[in-house]
Order: sequence, then structure tokens, then C-alpha cells
Amino acid sequence: MWGYAVLCRRARQYDDAADTWRRLLDVPGCPVRLAREAREALAVHCEHRLRDLPAARHLALESLQYTASAVHAAAVHHRVARLDRKLASPLF
Repeated sequence: MWGYAVLCRRARQYDDAADTWRRLLDVPGCPVRLAREAREALAVHCEHRLRDLPAARHLALESLQYTASAVHAAAVHHRVARLDRKLASPLF
């Protein structure tokens, strides 16, 4: 499923990729790395494709529970801070 989601994303079939990421998260015993990547990919999809900033923020924060490195945690915090700025903008 992970490979199919990546192929869909590369082929710019973003909705199919997002559906596959969601299904991957529903698989019992989904490996931690894949769960983190799926949540991050869905966060990007929600932010850039759907323009659903609250959902993107929620998914980014969820991915933190699967973070093993400080570098990755810093990247997630950077994403959340950017989303918070966008959410605070009067244009949103």
C-alpha cells in the first residue's frame, strides 16, 4: 500500500494517494515509520490540496508521537508553527 501511495503521489493522483495513506493507517500493526510517513503525507495533502489547515495541523501533531529523532521533531514543529501562522492570518 505504501508503494502504491507513493506512485500515486508521483503521478499527481493526489486523491488516490491520500485515500491509500488513510487506509494504511487503518491497518492493524502498521509499522511506526509508515504511520509517521502516512500522517505527514496526509498533512501535506490537507494543507496544499484541500486547504484544510486545521486537519493538516492535527495530522502533523499526531506524527510527533511516531518521531524518533530530534531533527524530525524540529521539522514537524516548524510545520506546525507555519500552520499556526496561517491559521492566525485574517485571510484564513
